[in-house]
Amino acid sequence: MILVSAKAICLSGTSKLHSKRISKPRPLAGLCCKGGGLDGRIQYPLFTRHGNRAFGFLRYFRAAPAWPFSLLSMMRFLRTALFAALLPFVFTACNRDDDDTTVTVDPEHDFTPFFPLQPGHFVTYDVDSTRWDALGCTRTDTRCQLRYQVADTFTDARGRRSYRVDIYYRKQDTLPWRNHQVFYVTPTAQAIEYEQDELRFIKLVLPVANDRTWNGTQLIASNDAELSYFRDWMFKYDNLGEPFDTERKYYANTVTVDAVNRSQGNPEDPAQRNNYAYRTYLKEVYANNVGLVFREFTRWTYDPSIAFCRRGYSVTMRAVDNK
Repeated sequence: MILVSAKAICLSGTSKLHSKRISKPRPLAGLCCKGGGLDGRIQYPLFTRHGNRAFGFLRYFRAAPAWPFSLLSMMRFLRTALFAALLPFVFTACNRDDDDTTVTVDPEHDFTPFFPLQPGHFVTYDVDSTRWDALGCTRTDTRCQLRYQVADTFTDARGRRSYRVDIYYRKQDTLPWRNHQVFYVTPTAQAIEYEQDELRFIKLVLPVANDRTWNGTQLIASNDAELSYFRDWMFKYDNLGEPFDTERKYYANTVTVDAVNRSQGNPEDPAQRNNYAYRTYLKEVYANNVGLVFREFTRWTYDPSIAFCRRGYSVTMRAVDNK
């Protein structure tokens, strides 16, 4: 019996396939900012003119001699048949990528694949932000990049294992990273607690299931007048297991968290120009084995007793890279 080495096939027979990969087209990345608060699918042209070179047994069958086979032909036939039988397993082993489909999610008992916390894990984002200044009646649009990187573990005041995540900033992708901010994550048996700027959110809970709701801001002192807009944000899961395109990357397995969507009035409407208005909106998308891949947060107010202009900001983050 003639044995075929899978490793040899990975190193030789597939090299021509890899040179012909077809990936999902992606738009150019936009380049902000505040502190913020994969995976075009590969297809292989198996049966194109070039792709057939890795499947030489197809040509052999077309040119196979008539029965009865000679001994040499029989040996060639057996060797080729074994090669053909091994191909599905070989290509599965050779071509599996460590993308957002490599971790099996158990949404009933585990949310950690949607929020990886291994030290060194990072996600890089393109960030677009808008700032409205009521006093100057100006609008400023900026772009930058942020990187969230799990840096270290520690024990919090309640004796719970927690993680420090460093935020790095750069104005554009040709510049070096510099330290910007930090936030802290504490996974519990039933929830992911997230603290930034002394505000503690409950980002994810169990079970992860469509239409599951929870008060994501219950740990924030929303009785404080300055924090009152955080009161009772009822987070809700949606689109569990669905793909999501950030306009920079395509992720095959995600879950959306609709955190808040509140508004009143429309200052762009002349009939409402003298009325108070506001908008508070937060949506986040988490990808399997990646973490946060999209965030859109908008908070502005319009108070005509102060100025006929908005005051606030809007930040959109789109993942462009992760490790």
